[in-house]
Amino acid sequence: MTSAESIHPDMVIRARVKLLTSDKPTLRDKVWAYRILARVETGYLPRLVGALVLWGYQAPEGPYRLTVFDEAVAAARLVDKTEPKRGELLLQALDARQRCLYGSGRRTEGLAVREEMASLGRPQPLAAALAEEGRHDESAKIHDRLAEGGAGTPSDWALIARSAELEACGRLATAAEVASTLASRTRGRLSGTGAPLARLCWELTHLSRLLDVQGESDRRREVDRETVRRLQELAATGERRSWSNILSWWTVLLGVSGRADEPVRPGRPSPAFGEDVLQWSPDVRRAYLDSRFELAAGLADLTPRAEADPRKHLHALVTTQRRLTIRETFYWTNRTYRIAEPLRPVFDRSVDLTRRLAASDPARGTALLTRALTDRSGFHLAAREYAPALADFREAVDLRG
Repeated sequence: MTSAESIHPDMVIRARVKLLTSDKPTLRDKVWAYRILARVETGYLPRLVGALVLWGYQAPEGPYRLTVFDEAVAAARLVDKTEPKRGELLLQALDARQRCLYGSGRRTEGLAVREEMASLGRPQPLAAALAEEGRHDESAKIHDRLAEGGAGTPSDWALIARSAELEACGRLATAAEVASTLASRTRGRLSGTGAPLARLCWELTHLSRLLDVQGESDRRREVDRETVRRLQELAATGERRSWSNILSWWTVLLGVSGRADEPVRPGRPSPAFGEDVLQWSPDVRRAYLDSRFELAAGLADLTPRAEADPRKHLHALVTTQRRLTIRETFYWTNRTYRIAEPLRPVFDRSVDLTRRLAASDPARGTALLTRALTDRSGFHLAAREYAPALADFREAVDLRG
């Protein structure tokens, strides 16, 4: 920014007139006027920051958008330290800048901005970035500090993210404890402020999977019995009250369950499973969703080979189908709440293929069929098809024993 001496008094008057003589100045007018007025009165800096952030988001993607966000950050740093909203304004500008950097593939610079945001009291974006880089130990430690730092009760979303990162770095027992806390919290709301029964069922399924991985069969059976009871209630009477869109809850937990099937590619970022897809960096989100086409092509190639030699290729076909199913779930649930039509064939095919595998190779296929049925039960819940959800889950429980 230039000094106040470089601003002609007539320009200041014009800027004031621009703001005062219009009932609703355009955003362009506001940016122009605040740029001038902020050079002579620092009290206009907060307004300039807000206008620049909005202006940047409306600008076409590319270098100009980043230039606008850079200006917003610079203006936020100049806001007087006695201004109560200074920290919030700086975080707002930094957040816009890091999103732009990640969207441009400049991940190292974006990570540095998220580190500054963490130093200013907003560490969650840094934890998600570390998860994308495969640095799960570091991400989990951030979540641990948030949970133990006395900065307030962690949100439900924070509990899911923490459980996911603890699982990713091998701390399975603690991951299950966090998942149990989440389910207990939701369970306690059923008769209070309220919570969807479907959401509790998805959380219990997540907890059951973690207990199963640890070999805690007795606790897992107890959790499964509760899930059956909740599904029976839903099949008999439906939800206790109507709810708005809760699909992201299901989608995120399904994504966490599929991480083990994703190949590790050193040097290449992967999604921060445990975070909502809108919290992933733009380049990772774009690459993950676009990979649907590559997986669909892989399925087309594997299908005839699996028909000819199921013992050799059917397992790979099942795994590829599930990876595609999860991606399709992320894709559709973030575009419409009318998910039954596009997603039903995807989940049905996953179950059909896994039934074939279980019939030809019970040692490997039975556990995968249990998983596929559990996945489809979750889909039926999301589609509000409660009787089919109960039937699928009961079959999965019988198979698992």
